[in-house]
Amino acid sequence: LQQIETLKTKTVKVVAEEPNGNIHNFKGSLDYNGKKDSLSATQLLLRGTVLRNTAFCIGIVVYCGGDTRMILNSRPAPIKLSSLEFFTNNSMKLILIAQGLLALLSSLLHDQYKGYFHHLWYIFPHKNLWLPDICAYWLTFFTLYSNLMPISLYPTTEFCNAMQSYFIRNDKDLFYREPDSDFNGGDGFPARARSSNLCTELGQVKYIFSDKTGTLTQNVMELKRLSIGGVKYGKMTGDTGEPTQGFTGKTDIQNAMKSDAKTKPGVEALLEALAVTHTVVLTEK
Repeated sequence: LQQIETLKTKTVKVVAEEPNGNIHNFKGSLDYNGKKDSLSATQLLLRGTVLRNTAFCIGIVVYCGGDTRMILNSRPAPIKLSSLEFFTNNSMKLILIAQGLLALLSSLLHDQYKGYFHHLWYIFPHKNLWLPDICAYWLTFFTLYSNLMPISLYPTTEFCNAMQSYFIRNDKDLFYREPDSDFNGGDGFPARARSSNLCTELGQVKYIFSDKTGTLTQNVMELKRLSIGGVKYGKMTGDTGEPTQGFTGKTDIQNAMKSDAKTKPGVEALLEALAVTHTVVLTEK
């Protein structure tokens, strides 16, 4: 506290580089009562940094808001498209190009053979066009060929995806309820279709690769048995052969610590290791 109080009488100035998204490099300087020191990425604490083995530290906010490295490195979430939508969009582009080429060919042929029906007033009205004949009739033929574009395909596909999502959410065979558990209040939960446009992808899945247990299944690890100095504490199964719930060797460990002085140091060392050397994060429900 005395060191912090002395800072009130000191002059500290920090010069940092302009905001950028590079999280590996940092250039700056610290001016403390006329003494300058260079700053690097070692002195920069980004969001989520864990500072260990340090009683306290004094920090200065260098970037905030939209200038932080985390915000500058953030990217918008990509749009998820199914294989059907990807194929449909590419097909629409191909149809649009074919429609433009067909309209251009029709416009060129019309300009070449318009002399044959120029005298027919009901086919060739005598009106002055704002655009040249080729451009004007290209727009005309492009409009006439517009029925090549299947516009109704998109709403039809979206309607089918919405109905598939409804059936997935209400399928009784996809309802999950874990026995002997209060997960989700004991009510269980149905399947959830979070993205309706990916429902068609389910029929195209051939292989599922999982990197570890817990990705596709619930990863539950329970302490069942301890071995201290060659002595086992806790049982995997009860007297009836059923799996035990939790650790059952608490009483045996307490009795061993009271009756055997040689066992006590080993038990205390193990309990200290369990209490300190872990990455468990406590959360409140």
